[in-house]
Amino acid sequence: MRSYREQRGKSSLAISAQHKPRHTRNIFKIASKIIMIEMNEIYKVLPHTADIKLEVKGKSLEEVFEKAAYALMDTTIDISKVEPKETRTLKIEGDDLYELLYNFLEELIIQLDADSMVYSKFEVKINKENGKYVLNALLKGEKLDLKKHNPKIHIKAATYHEMEIEREDGLYKVVFVVDI
Repeated sequence: MRSYREQRGKSSLAISAQHKPRHTRNIFKIASKIIMIEMNEIYKVLPHTADIKLEVKGKSLEEVFEKAAYALMDTTIDISKVEPKETRTLKIEGDDLYELLYNFLEELIIQLDADSMVYSKFEVKINKENGKYVLNALLKGEKLDLKKHNPKIHIKAATYHEMEIEREDGLYKVVFVVDI
């Protein structure tokens, strides 16, 4: 059986991104996005062997949860093209902040997969009630339009793997990994 390079009749360096397997093209998109991300300072894509690892920073827990939602959506679709046409509310609970973040991200993924909803605006309030953390969110977005929103990477699930929630020098930092 001939190798991919022999079948194409080109060196591997000459093969354009559009001829590489889809997964490889997605990695190129993420790698090229890192430069843009550093300029807008909303989130960073960190190195990870198999999945997508994201980092956000903010002055409050609410701000980092909003930025985490933004990072999740922007990794999946072109968030700049999402119009805030519909408003939805969420109430999420967690025994600790890690569970709260996981449940929030997972709910956003479920809404994308089950309801085809994408969001570009996030307002989050976090309180502690009866020993549990409670997140109330106002989400603004619209139904997914594959031509308009330019899908990037399909996220299968949120994970606890390498999750961090820290407060340092007056800033909160959240790091999380999503399964692709």
